[in-house]
Amino acid sequence: MEPSNWRAIWNIFRFARPHVWLILLAFGAIAGYAATEGAYLFLMKPFMEAFFKFLQAKDQAAVDVGAIDVAALRTVGWWALALAPATAALAFLEHYLADRLRTQLTVDLRNAVCRAILPQSLSFFEGRRSGDLMSRITNDVGRAQMAFQMLFSGIPQHVAHLVMGVAVAAWMSWPMLLIGALAVPVIVLPLGYLARRIRRYGRQGLEKLADLTDLMAQMFSGIRIIKAFKMEDAEAQEFERHNAKYYRKMMKMVSARGMSHGVVEMIIRSFIAAAIFLGVWLITASNAQIKLVNLLLAVGGMYYAFNATRKLVKCYNELQESMPATERILEMLDHRPAVQDAPDAAHLPRVERGIAFRNVTFGYDDEIVLRDITFEVRKGETIAIVGRSGAGKSTLTALLPRFYDVTAGVIEVDGLDVRRISRQSLLDRIAIVSQQTFLFNRSIADNIRYGRRDATQAEIEEAARLANIHDFILTQDGGYDMLCGEFGGKLSGGQRQRIAIARALLKNADILILDEAMTGLDAESETLVREALATLMRGRTTFVVTHDLPTIRSADRILVLKDGRLVGNGRHEELLAQEGEYRNLCSFQG
Repeated sequence: MEPSNWRAIWNIFRFARPHVWLILLAFGAIAGYAATEGAYLFLMKPFMEAFFKFLQAKDQAAVDVGAIDVAALRTVGWWALALAPATAALAFLEHYLADRLRTQLTVDLRNAVCRAILPQSLSFFEGRRSGDLMSRITNDVGRAQMAFQMLFSGIPQHVAHLVMGVAVAAWMSWPMLLIGALAVPVIVLPLGYLARRIRRYGRQGLEKLADLTDLMAQMFSGIRIIKAFKMEDAEAQEFERHNAKYYRKMMKMVSARGMSHGVVEMIIRSFIAAAIFLGVWLITASNAQIKLVNLLLAVGGMYYAFNATRKLVKCYNELQESMPATERILEMLDHRPAVQDAPDAAHLPRVERGIAFRNVTFGYDDEIVLRDITFEVRKGETIAIVGRSGAGKSTLTALLPRFYDVTAGVIEVDGLDVRRISRQSLLDRIAIVSQQTFLFNRSIADNIRYGRRDATQAEIEEAARLANIHDFILTQDGGYDMLCGEFGGKLSGGQRQRIAIARALLKNADILILDEAMTGLDAESETLVREALATLMRGRTTFVVTHDLPTIRSADRILVLKDGRLVGNGRHEELLAQEGEYRNLCSFQG
């Protein structure tokens, strides 16, 4: 087995450590059940000896029954009867405990993956396809479940049966051990080569499956565009093309797995034949003394051991097939978020003075987006951020809540570097309303209380009134309990926006970020949203990314960005009186 496999298996056992007692109980039940099966083989010996005495008699009708220990045979029967309930109980525990452990570990693993993904920075999500992340939580965890099944059930079961079969064979005829000893390297060598192929093609198959998941996610999200451009057939063909790639990779793995089974079957059958030839020699050789009963039981034990080996090989192949998925999950669990709290991070109870950007530079990988940005904002000020598309406006506001960390410079809140503030307390002080309003497919009330889980119904309704959405909610079937639909699809853009404003109002944060919050609204919705935003902004330190001239004019100050640089900082009249980017932007809007 490759070192990476051992590391993955070790990490699986480390992950399962909280359930160590359940693991020990499951292994104990497996060992106990195998021992009872071995006991039944030993109990067969007295009956076989009596049967051979009967066969050896010249006159079977006149067999000396007194030569057969009938009382001993009855004792064996009582032992067999006594073992029956114990065997049944152990069989139940073997399956129940193993399946319970596998299911518990699968649930734990899926929870762990979710908890590992969600704290990652935005750059983590922007650098990955959503379908790949979904595939890790669904497809990869499903495959990893097979690893749990093999490690905590399949492999221990067959190892226990293998040991039991070898023990019976060795007890009855030690030369039979030679057959088993010779079989081990002959089985292991080709198995190792084929297992590597299974593992490699299994990982490639998972990658293609992730592509399929990503493609499906895009199709369902963009179904309106697909239908608008009549692209159903083209998308179906694209899906079939990706599915064919997945099929080819999986067939390579299936071929390697089938070859593994075939090779092992040939080897095992050959060694069973060798065991039979050895038994014949032991019986006929002049210098070999062995009872026929012992030989038959020894051959039976070896067959039992080889059958367990065959099943063990199958489990090993399935373990190899599941290893790539397990490794992909472990990679995710080991991935540390790029944005983390400092060890001595401070708690921010309120914003008392203001915010300062000092020589802030930021870039994605090698691309610099913001360069040497410096400005200060007093508590309660409204700052409009304007500039052409791609100037860095949204990126600038994303740095304050630490969706990303600055490349150079510092952002301060009340004189404290945001990297020295705990992210939880920092985000508690910030509310965000963006153009792309996201609502969960939950009730309207749940969406409004999303930023304050302990909010009462009265507080939710008050926030909705202030956001000009309460009256509309009451007209809906179910009122505040109405489901919003996927991505808020049951609501119009203006309605979604006002629910988002109600959510921000309920949070009652000190800092407000509005990112193109009124873009794409009709006249009626714009009026309602503008009134709601005015209520939301009152008394809060507000950053407004917008192209809306009335909002820009009413701001206390305007920041003008061009190509990632701050090229203007002042009120509307001051900037308009100067030659420069702001005047150009205003001229474009008439």
